[in-house]
Amino acid sequence: MYFLDQGISIGPLGFSLGTLLFLVAATVALTAGAWLGRRRELPVNDVLFNLLLVGLIAARIAFVLRYADTFDSPLAMIDIRDRGFDPLGGLAGAAMLLAWMAWRDRRRLAPVLMAGASGLFVWAAAVGIAWMTAADVESLPEASAMNLAGETVSLAALGPEQGRPLVINVWATWCPPCRREMPVFERAQQQHSDIAIVLLNQGEDDASVRSFLHSQDLELDHVLLDRDNRFSPLAGVRVLPTTLFYDASGRLRRQHVGELSAATLSRHIEGLED
Repeated sequence: MYFLDQGISIGPLGFSLGTLLFLVAATVALTAGAWLGRRRELPVNDVLFNLLLVGLIAARIAFVLRYADTFDSPLAMIDIRDRGFDPLGGLAGAAMLLAWMAWRDRRRLAPVLMAGASGLFVWAAAVGIAWMTAADVESLPEASAMNLAGETVSLAALGPEQGRPLVINVWATWCPPCRREMPVFERAQQQHSDIAIVLLNQGEDDASVRSFLHSQDLELDHVLLDRDNRFSPLAGVRVLPTTLFYDASGRLRRQHVGELSAATLSRHIEGLED
């Protein structure tokens, strides 16, 4: 469900649609838990909050264990700005806590399940609406950009037309998370020579981009300039950075809003091989 990774901008903040829907569903569940707790004179929300917390921690731990070789420090492992979570690990952690709670205090099981079901229902309904109203951006837009040598380059010519997948990172030098993830793409292009990795700058000139690359000592193969910001509307990009993952046929398979780590990039690249 790549459409859940579409970006949503709220003022200066950027989210993926999936993250926003998760927060809405969690809020609904906690609100329902507070109401049921008052009616039954039982503390419900502390259990719901613990389930959410344990689920998120378990999902992160499972993700880190799966991609342990991509993390270069303990700090990187706990840096959740890359949105690296394993849903199955999270569900397993929450299920174990729920089973322990049911064994210790069955009185709270029913209201906790009812509150959780209300959140799940809202999430499922919102996902259904989002799916029906999602813009059709499944294919690589017919777009070109200029490289640092001043030559016009077709995006399709770098990937699908050569029969290989294409990863497009939409970025700008003034964007802090964009700047932080550049070394990740530099390493990835060395490890995945069969995939075209394009860094598509938005709205800046070649002097600014060259200065940034030089200051950071970066060597990137495909740095392109989209000075008129034409690509983002065509691809449905609303937040910087956003990374799009197209397979060898030019079909959009994955999308990541926000900063990428080596681990999340590896996960999405694996998705191109499914």
